[in-house]
Amino acid sequence: MQYWNGLQKYNVRFRLQLEENAMLARTERLVVEDLGAECIVYDLDSKKAHSLNSSLKWIWGQCDGKKTVDQIAKGFDQQFDERGGATAVPSGLKQLASANLLTGEIPVVETSHISRRNVMSVAVPLLTSILVPTAAAAMSREKKIKLPKPPKPPRVRKR
Repeated sequence: MQYWNGLQKYNVRFRLQLEENAMLARTERLVVEDLGAECIVYDLDSKKAHSLNSSLKWIWGQCDGKKTVDQIAKGFDQQFDERGGATAVPSGLKQLASANLLTGEIPVVETSHISRRNVMSVAVPLLTSILVPTAAAAMSREKKIKLPKPPKPPRVRKR
């Protein structure tokens, strides 16, 4: 498991001259667990865990502040032996930006609709996010809930 405090790495990364339309991956206050082809990214600020599939993990890794969207798309085609990089990369960048995993000014990238046929033929980037409860909230669910005792039935007087 890797924890990036971000202060050192964050400042070094922002000294880089960003190219126009270049994307920069956020590394501050993230816990990253590499699972081989995929990875899990836990955001300490939003308390959300994000699961990045192999193609989205690759796209996120390419966001170094130097490569443009077009350069990442060309690299995607070479990496995954596909021709769908022009569609998949903008879609992946949009997902990363909505999950707050990119920093700086996010250029507007137009995404075309990905059809079902393209899903089957292209390595589509996929991001899945869940909200992770705090430790106190998780412990509170472990306690048994005590229900109030039902009221006693009324006494019937015999005559």
